[in-house]
Amino acid sequence: MKETIKLLDDSVIQGPSNYIQSLPSKGVRRILIESLNKWLEIPKASQETITLIVALLHNASLMLDDCEDALSELRRGSPASHIIFGQAQTINTGTFLFVRAVQEVARLPNARSTAVLTEQLATLFVEDEYLEMVDKKTGGLFALLVMSESKSAAHYDLDTLVMMLGRYFQIRDDCINLTSQDYREQKGFCEDLEEGKISYCLRQTKEHILELLEEAGAMEATRGKLRELEKGVMRRLRG
Repeated sequence: MKETIKLLDDSVIQGPSNYIQSLPSKGVRRILIESLNKWLEIPKASQETITLIVALLHNASLMLDDCEDALSELRRGSPASHIIFGQAQTINTGTFLFVRAVQEVARLPNARSTAVLTEQLATLFVEDEYLEMVDKKTGGLFALLVMSESKSAAHYDLDTLVMMLGRYFQIRDDCINLTSQDYREQKGFCEDLEEGKISYCLRQTKEHILELLEEAGAMEATRGKLRELEKGVMRRLRG
């Protein structure tokens, strides 16, 4: 008699994901999908699958982002996933959610859906330009929506709208990170600055930051330190 192979319980690996889903959320991604579908008229089953895919990818990105940012201890005002479950388990869960997302994409009617998703994910890791990176985040979502049996996609040009919405939410998040008291309580003070993230705000101030460093004497102090070290090296070499 063949033994039945029992599937491993996935409750452990799902722990960090279930936790982050339990935290308060505005549900913007679901609202965006429902709003776009007023035009696209995608069947309900495909819409729900895409909503799940977006949630999986979003939660994975939040967990991995918090793990990469050593200073991130809060997420939506509560301890971040890796603070509770540890970095190793949280990274494993984030990776598992990417796999789940690909599995869900395979359920969509259009055979090219999986290729569209993987192409968009790949560009996220190599894109240097800030706004182009933001566009890639939403471009994959739009492509999946259009390809999933949309009855009306040909009648509407939603590329620019989706791009503008994606840029708006990302730049708004950059701004709130630096100025919002509520965000400070949920994530900490100017977390993007502490983590060295190149947000839209910082990209607009690079030249001004250099001017401030010069005015404060920081650059001259740096040059002075270099001259001091150079002399020390030369003395060692001669000595």
